[in-house]
Amino acid sequence: MNSDASIVENILRGESRLFEHLVLKYQKPLFVMIVNMIHDRHQANDLVQDTFLAAYKGLASFDAGRGAFSSWLFRIARNTSLNYRRQRRDHAPFAEETAIGAGDTERDAARQETFQALDAALAALPERDRTVFILAEVQGLALAEIAAIEGIKLGTVKSRLSRCKDKLRRLLRTRMEKA
Repeated sequence: MNSDASIVENILRGESRLFEHLVLKYQKPLFVMIVNMIHDRHQANDLVQDTFLAAYKGLASFDAGRGAFSSWLFRIARNTSLNYRRQRRDHAPFAEETAIGAGDTERDAARQETFQALDAALAALPERDRTVFILAEVQGLALAEIAAIEGIKLGTVKSRLSRCKDKLRRLLRTRMEKA
């Protein structure tokens, strides 16, 4: 019972406690994806919970023959996030909630500056490209899985990812030259 599909089968047979395994496995990746989409770390926690609730309620509609459980779950998270954004109509830029403390070393300060530059560069990308980048490079999802989550062709995922990486390189290079 190591695959998600077999876990889902057992949950549907009445072993609902096994859903906790799926929550523990996907909670962090979903959080990262949702934060990327809504730019609000606190609200992202609520949307992760909403995603798991919707997934649990709709578990019987999951069809392992049509795709991976993770693709199905990430699509629910994507739709939950889009619905939230439609309700808020808020596209505020992502703000990192951590600050450099007084006792940090120069290396920590440089690392923080690099992360801030990357966050700013990511925020400058179109959302559809940024989402593909986050799913591929941060979450480590396969390109075919990203295509299923986003509802686009594999070639589109590849071109968006390539375009995104090129633009990030240019943005970061420009930012570093100004520093």
